[in-house]
Amino acid sequence: MAATITGSKELDAKFKHLSDKGASKVAVRAIRAGMRLIVRGIKSEIPSHMKGAKQAIRSRFKKNTRKKDGIISAKVGAAVGMSKAKQAASSEKAKAAHGRGKKPGVGIGARNIHWALIGTKSRTQKTTGRKTGIMPAVGAVKLGFAKSEAAAVQKIKDTLAKGIAREFKK
Repeated sequence: MAATITGSKELDAKFKHLSDKGASKVAVRAIRAGMRLIVRGIKSEIPSHMKGAKQAIRSRFKKNTRKKDGIISAKVGAAVGMSKAKQAASSEKAKAAHGRGKKPGVGIGARNIHWALIGTKSRTQKTTGRKTGIMPAVGAVKLGFAKSEAAAVQKIKDTLAKGIAREFKK
């Protein structure tokens, strides 16, 4: 989703009068508040038996945000910005919770959440030729985003208004 958030003309005018640092701080705070709502919405659409997958839904700001252009980019989704160590810890935590032990399969965790979100075709093991089946797509990201988008945009606008008021009081 790419969005340009504007409130009333009065709010936009006040936002332009803030210093660049103050405006950036207010905008980042507002976007972060909106992203939290979207993350919650996506997690609510993931089935309850996929706890490891829920832990992999995250948000982050893109590193190459061009502040001079006034563009702040952020991402919300599966294992966004998750390091290999965090993925492994999340996967191990999920295995321990399910008590998988020596049973075949790895379950759905941070490292293979894409199986559940995108789905898989019919698969077979390379070494034995055993069919491992297919996995239909859950569709949690699109559905969760669609359900929480309006609330997130409203939260961003509200947080912007409060942040601008706070900055003007300083």
